[in-house]
Amino acid sequence: MSLKTCRPNWSGFWLAIALSSSLIAGCTTSPPAGQNDPNPTATASPAPETPQTDATSTPVTPPVNGKWTAIVPGQEVEGLNFGKEGNLKVGDKVLLDKIMVSGSSDGSITYAKSLTISPSSPSGNFTFFRACESLPGEPGLCWALYLVDRARGQVFRPPAAKYAVEDWVQWSPDGRYALLTSTLEGAYWLHAIDLQAGEKTVNIELDQRRPQLDSFAWQQGSKFKIAVGESQKETFALDLPTLFEKNPNGCTLGTALQARNCPVLPASAP
Repeated sequence: MSLKTCRPNWSGFWLAIALSSSLIAGCTTSPPAGQNDPNPTATASPAPETPQTDATSTPVTPPVNGKWTAIVPGQEVEGLNFGKEGNLKVGDKVLLDKIMVSGSSDGSITYAKSLTISPSSPSGNFTFFRACESLPGEPGLCWALYLVDRARGQVFRPPAAKYAVEDWVQWSPDGRYALLTSTLEGAYWLHAIDLQAGEKTVNIELDQRRPQLDSFAWQQGSKFKIAVGESQKETFALDLPTLFEKNPNGCTLGTALQARNCPVLPASAP
């Protein structure tokens, strides 16, 4: 029995990013070669974990288990303030006047009613968040991914995942890269983001083999290893600088050997 490889159709995603580019100070967005746009109205992502706080309270204490934290206008977490007017601030500086979730071909734009915030990088400089079209606990899209760079005072739109990334992030020890993960129609993905470039992303397709996130470990520099699959696990190691150099448009760690075009290292490599 052959496994079906599911590849995303990146349709309205790039339309949404193009529409939002005017809202993001100092950022420009161009899709990596070979990727298409998603249709942001196709499906809804699961609702994020809801903090039990009053809508007017600030700040919100993030959970100690590393989960991403949902906030609504008037709340703040990880130093990100979601203003009651729908803007995004760090301290007194407004980074975004409005936070876009999706846009359509008729020019209409859906703005965020809630945000789901990741734990920040060890340096405290970088934080991811997802913009959501509904309040926590309500159905609706929560897929628009943003990256906040405090040092540059900018917000970026990394082209990672067709819909929502999961509540999981790994920051490389050298502070250069971040890794996210997502699922699309039975296919699993890892997404490597070059934090210095802001929007530069390499998407790694794992076919229908779930990544064992608890097996993830950084090795020397920006190398990592992770096990994939369930009944028949395999462990791969990748060096992120090499990955960005050799596979800037993405690569596959498929079940068939000929489908594995990622620059894989021995899992025991230092």
